[in-house]
This record gives sequence, C-alpha cells and structure tokens, in this order.
Amino acid sequence: MVVRVLDSIKFHVDLYLSLIAQHIKSKMQYRADFIIGAFSIIVINAVSIVSIWIVFQNVDDIKGWSFAELVFIYSFYLVASSPSQILCENLWTMSSKLVDGSFIKYYTKPVNMLFYYLSETVDLKGLGLLGFGFFGLSYASNEIGIAWSPLNVVALVFLLISASLIIASFMILTSASSFWTRYSFGLMTLSERLKDFSKYPVSILGKPLSVLFSTLLPLAFSAYYPSAYFIRGDEYSFALLLTPIIGVAFFLIAYYIWNLGAQYYEGTGA
Repeated sequence: MVVRVLDSIKFHVDLYLSLIAQHIKSKMQYRADFIIGAFSIIVINAVSIVSIWIVFQNVDDIKGWSFAELVFIYSFYLVASSPSQILCENLWTMSSKLVDGSFIKYYTKPVNMLFYYLSETVDLKGLGLLGFGFFGLSYASNEIGIAWSPLNVVALVFLLISASLIIASFMILTSASSFWTRYSFGLMTLSERLKDFSKYPVSILGKPLSVLFSTLLPLAFSAYYPSAYFIRGDEYSFALLLTPIIGVAFFLIAYYIWNLGAQYYEGTGA
C-alpha cells in the first residue's frame, strides 16, 4: 500500500515537472512579457503599501494596528497567495474551454483531472509577488521586532502553506461554478475582490465582515489570524490549530465540488 502511494506520488511529480518544464520553456521565449508582468505586480502592491503609509502620516495607528504590523499582514497574504497566482492560472480559462468543448480532452487522460488541468500552465509573474511578499515580511518583522526562532520559522512555513490552501480553494471552488453556468469569470472576479480584504486586519472592517470572514468565508485565516500570532503572540495561538484545519477542510470541499461539476459536465454530453 505504502509503495503504491509513493509510486503514485513520484509519477505525478515527474509528470508535473515535465509539463511545467515544457510550459516554462515556451514562456521564456517571451522574457520581456515575464519581466513586465512581474514588475507590474510589484508596482501595484508597492503602491498599495505606500497608500497605507500615507494614511499613517496623519495617525499613529488604526484601531491598535501600526504601519509595520499592517505591512506584515499584507505581505503574509502576498506570499500565501503566490502559489495560487503561479499554479492555478489555468482556472481562469475554464469557462471558454467548457463552452468550445475543448475541455473534454481532460477526460481522456489517465491522471487526476484537476491535477492535469492545473499542471498545463504556470504564471511565472507570480514569482514577483512571492519575492515582494518576502521582502515585506522581512522589513515588517525587523520593525516589529519579531524573533525568528527555529520554532517560529517552522510555524511560519506551516501557516503559509495552510493559508495558501485556503486561497487556492477559493479559486477552485469559484471556477467549478462554470461546470453548471458555463461562466465563472464573474464569480471568480468577485472572489478576488473579497480576498483583497484578507490583506488587512478584519478587526478594522466592522463586526459583520469580521464575523463573515472568520466563519462562512474564512478569509481571515489566509493572513490576518496567522500574522496576528507572530505579532501579538499567544492571544492568537488558536491560529496554529485552526488555520491548517480550515485549509485542509476547505480544500477538500472545493476539490469535491470541482469533481462533482466535472461529472455533471460529462453527464450532460457537452
């Protein structure tokens, strides 16, 4: 049983690396596009942080949160969202492939359908997001005075992976709507706008949104609560337990609904 699982993992990893290598090779023929795209992502987020800095020229804090603390939360989200930016880009094209019928080819491959679909392309511009996010975390950590002990580093990696699962799950879940509606772009765009709230403390958004993003749409666990653990300590230690639980649970739900949609699409004979 264990050998079979390990063989399956090795097969999928080798396949993924092979497919991604081909895609990267084709993308590198347009290096200028990659450089411009990565630079644009950095500039957009840098402008957002500068906007926060301008606000802090008139106030000392926003509901108890300092500029450096907001930068830490914002940067945590950038790092956590970069895997989705890099690996889940193909979800944005699902609607068009379902409409023109080209999606049917994914039913003929002897591998997991979602895995194969996602491995077909990567968005290398997300590397700019990743780099800028780590830069912001480094700056904010130094300003706040966070001590990066080995335990804290492990916790950071653990929470970033868990938060990444939450963010990716939102993309998978909203893209799955196209199996029924043939149009998921609007819902995915709405999801992206909602995820923008994740870059800030939910405590400054008001109670209704704070409750919403902590329960039904657990976006607060994609940056705010994990970041608050490093900033405020034991007061937010619950994030160490709840973030991975929510991440795994939400991913399994999204994966199930995506596969359910794939079965529905095949069953319609579309």
